[in-house]
Amino acid sequence: MLRCVPRRLLATKACSPGDVMKATRVFTREDLDAWARLTGDANAIHARPVPPFEAPIVPGLLLAATFPAVFARHHPGAVYRTQSLRFDKAVPVGAEVLSEIAVGAVRETRAGAFATCATTLRLAATDALCVSGSARLWLPFGGDDGNG
Repeated sequence: MLRCVPRRLLATKACSPGDVMKATRVFTREDLDAWARLTGDANAIHARPVPPFEAPIVPGLLLAATFPAVFARHHPGAVYRTQSLRFDKAVPVGAEVLSEIAVGAVRETRAGAFATCATTLRLAATDALCVSGSARLWLPFGGDDGNG
């Protein structure tokens, strides 16, 4: 059973089923270089064109990192708890992508509200689906003990 999410959440505003959050982003060569330095991911497909790819491709987990960023932009204080991912299409460096999170359900507990969301990332130019999955986020209650 879904209930209204109280306003005493640590996050600045509650989310509701049906809410959709979106953001666009272009990953540059410099972004991929920084990713390689931070993670040690030196896979050649991220550094240069490697058949069957005509350009370096953005690492899948770097693309997936857009999801918690989009949610936090709309709900500061939210905690990203779980994520399932499916990588459907490679994203070449320099392509604009659209990340989208759609809230499917919100459940309130003593510790806060939990939101279950669908996540998608598409190429902005063609609407081709590149990454899909689901996420579960926690919007904790304010107060020192987490119970508001």
